[in-house]
Amino acid sequence: MTAIPEPSRLSEKRESEKNILGWKADGGVQRKLASDGAHASARQGTLGGNGRQPAAGIDPSVLSSSGDTSRPLVAADKGRQRGGGGSRHLPSSAEEFSSSAFETDQPMAVPPPSSNRWRNWWTRSFWTMVMIGGFVGIILAGHIWVVLLVVVIQIMVYWEVIAIAHVPSKAKKMPWFRTLNIWFLMSTNYYLYGQTIIQYFKQSVFVDAFLTPLATHHQFISFSLYVVGFVAFVFNLQKGHYKFQFSQFAWTHMTLILVIVQSQFFVKNIFEGLVWFLLPTSLVICNDISAYIFGFFFGRTPLIRLSPKKTWEGFLGALVSTIVFAFFFSGFINQFPYLTCPARTMTTNSMSGVTCKPNPVFLPIDIDLFLSLQNLVRHVTGMEISHISITPFQLHSVVMALFASLIAPFGGFFASGAKRAFKLKDFGDTIPGHGGITDRMDCQFLMSFFAFIYYQSFIGSAELTAGQVLQSAVAGLASKDQLELFFDLRDYLMQQGLLTPNMASTAQSCCTLAPVEQNYTSKGEVVRVADFDVYLTGPRGAKHAIILHYDIFGDHPNTRQVADILGAKNFRVAIPDLFRGNPWPVTKWPPSEENPLQAVFAHVFKVAPFDTVKSDITATREFLAAEGSQSFGLLGFCWGGRNVCLLSADSAFSVGALVHPGAVTEEEADKVACPLIVLPAMDDSVEVFDKAVAVLKKKPFGEKIVYHRFTDVPHGFCASRSDFSNELMAKRANEALTMVHDFFVANFP
Repeated sequence: MTAIPEPSRLSEKRESEKNILGWKADGGVQRKLASDGAHASARQGTLGGNGRQPAAGIDPSVLSSSGDTSRPLVAADKGRQRGGGGSRHLPSSAEEFSSSAFETDQPMAVPPPSSNRWRNWWTRSFWTMVMIGGFVGIILAGHIWVVLLVVVIQIMVYWEVIAIAHVPSKAKKMPWFRTLNIWFLMSTNYYLYGQTIIQYFKQSVFVDAFLTPLATHHQFISFSLYVVGFVAFVFNLQKGHYKFQFSQFAWTHMTLILVIVQSQFFVKNIFEGLVWFLLPTSLVICNDISAYIFGFFFGRTPLIRLSPKKTWEGFLGALVSTIVFAFFFSGFINQFPYLTCPARTMTTNSMSGVTCKPNPVFLPIDIDLFLSLQNLVRHVTGMEISHISITPFQLHSVVMALFASLIAPFGGFFASGAKRAFKLKDFGDTIPGHGGITDRMDCQFLMSFFAFIYYQSFIGSAELTAGQVLQSAVAGLASKDQLELFFDLRDYLMQQGLLTPNMASTAQSCCTLAPVEQNYTSKGEVVRVADFDVYLTGPRGAKHAIILHYDIFGDHPNTRQVADILGAKNFRVAIPDLFRGNPWPVTKWPPSEENPLQAVFAHVFKVAPFDTVKSDITATREFLAAEGSQSFGLLGFCWGGRNVCLLSADSAFSVGALVHPGAVTEEEADKVACPLIVLPAMDDSVEVFDKAVAVLKKKPFGEKIVYHRFTDVPHGFCASRSDFSNELMAKRANEALTMVHDFFVANFP
């Protein structure tokens, strides 16, 4: 049996070890003794730190080869201890030094040898560029990828923070320990992401038969999920481990609040417009990099004991750099609608051609310069400048830069305090030279919270939207009351002249079908399918999809407006660019001696022959099917209307609509395999369409055929050539679209 040393001898032995290592106890505070009696300098910085040469008399050989300068090299470094989540622990055993070393009043560390210092610089710089490049790529990829990035990061941070308080020896005795952590994470995310989706996509959620009950009872479902975890925790309590289990329960909930709840503000900022996610995130990145660079080269004065790598030089240098960066970077990114427009769908990306009515903060304003400043500019540059043009967004970015520089770093200091409490160097080692994901995100969570509150308080509008009204009607009214509201609204619109009796009797849904308007800005997105572009609008993956075949003038705002109107009624609508950007110009219509009708036909059939059109329509249908749509319809105008008749011979389509179509023969009508609605204009041949429709009505689905002629508007009244500022044209266009909508609703399977 090994003899137990006497207390006095054990005390002497420990004191001797401390003296040998060069550490001396002084009133409960341990300080490193340098051979010249000087205190050690601050450790080499990470983001925001500094890296000075070793102080005189300090032997660099006592430093850790890993660049960890917070303590001298001891035997335990040969086998560095690992904690949960891959975290690197600072020494805590008797052979090293006591945890009170973290509570010193003086900076304790010495910088590493020059070679390690620059090696760390290049490692950090390389991985910083890799992360920035990946971040830019994800921003360009689209909203859904940015949201997925946030989800991945929040889960990784959650596990890193949970892991530092993990005690494997105790957790092994509780089989549901890890499962409960996962359950609380999932139930919290279900509540938060559900609330966000309901908030920003009301009009899609509350018209879907499956999603409506989930959205209506979302809070109760979320609460039920949490209660299941809570009850499971109580059942899992074990005698002898109560204190450990309750401390873990509290730690888990603190992590949920500080990480998962705060990360939800990233997602809200994304949906308000990517710029409100990109700018705050970039400001923190700029501040971190600037603090590191200024601290590395100029750092001398420690900033805060909790994080001895931080210096005042790095802090102040980063403040100035971040303000300058914010002003010019915001002026650059506010010119891209993809970044400034709120998210309408989750399929948008940088190539979608997004457009929207800009928020006033993105519109430039002129600021007059003081006379003295004008004279100074004239004296320095020789130029007469009386005013400058900036956007309010640039001024808002300066405020955000101040927060990113002065307040957000306290998120990092808070994380440093947590690491000191658990004797950690980093939260993990996921990113070479940087540490764990938490080490890079500690300031970002607080910054995203501030950006959301700032936007909602000073920038965002509080206008009542159709989605909010719809949510109130669906969630707060019984079915009987909803019908009463519908009929009251219908009567009101008829009294205001916005809804005619003919329109009201044609379809009940007409009162919610948006009217056409002049100078329209499209709401959808453009994606690439095969070798041509496709304009998409309406909810992605909607059960019913419509492929709109435009007229000879191609992808026109009027055509997109029709698509958006139908898309708002829960159809997925696609307009394939069959001309591939080369339609017949509207400016060359009507035909003339210089541009005869034969030239028009020659151009159309050369650029978009029917075989190519059929192939493109098929590719578009397959794309929509891959999105999740299950049934498909066709809508065509003019030349496109005639092609829709030909395409309807394909049994893959369930329904079709021909609006002021080109001439259709009886033979072509005989090949149609689905119900059609045919809506010719006043100057479309009566004889031709009477014969074609007569053939259609003999088909097995003949009783479903709808045939209506608009006798007071010309051919093209619903497409590119129409003038929607003309009251009669707009009125008839709305009637036609209402009929098409109701026909699709009635005949889609």
